[in-house]
Amino acid sequence: MKRIAPVFIALAAIFTSPHSSIAQKTGSAVLTQTGTEEQSAKNGPYTYDKVELIPDGTKDKMYANVKAWIPLNLKVSNDNIALDATNGTIAVNVPLSLADIDATLSRQQVSFKMVLSFKDGKMRVQANDFQYYGSDARGTIYAKHFEDLRPFVKNITRRIYEDFDKKFANLNQQIVLAAKGQHTNDEW
Repeated sequence: MKRIAPVFIALAAIFTSPHSSIAQKTGSAVLTQTGTEEQSAKNGPYTYDKVELIPDGTKDKMYANVKAWIPLNLKVSNDNIALDATNGTIAVNVPLSLADIDATLSRQQVSFKMVLSFKDGKMRVQANDFQYYGSDARGTIYAKHFEDLRPFVKNITRRIYEDFDKKFANLNQQIVLAAKGQHTNDEW
């Protein structure tokens, strides 16, 4: 019995360690969760808000560069883009396709609203209203708020969030390059 106790203590330490894959938080590492008084911050909707410094960029030039880049790369219709040249803002509903996960989930997408605001030398990127869409092998279609994916099987949910985080970070990087005038043609 004396030898068994250390084994249980070691196992408990492994499974409750913050570095353990079992104890890791499932969710987006890129987005921030917010909450209201009724809900705690860890259960609220995801948001994103970051200011990107673009030292040599002027408001008008960055606005024009990104305005030209969006329809070519995001493949969204004009109905999903709202332009405000006076205030230097672009609002766009972005559909971001995710990788299929085995045969379990396919045709996955996260759509969200992104607002880009421009001032001389900087661009603010804000995103909210993240919605997940996907279908399984039986044809069942899932539509959920992105923060509500956690009830899915954890391994699948973790892979969805990892793929999203990678693609969302890449999208932001491409928008920054577009604002700098370094246009790329990456289809999303």
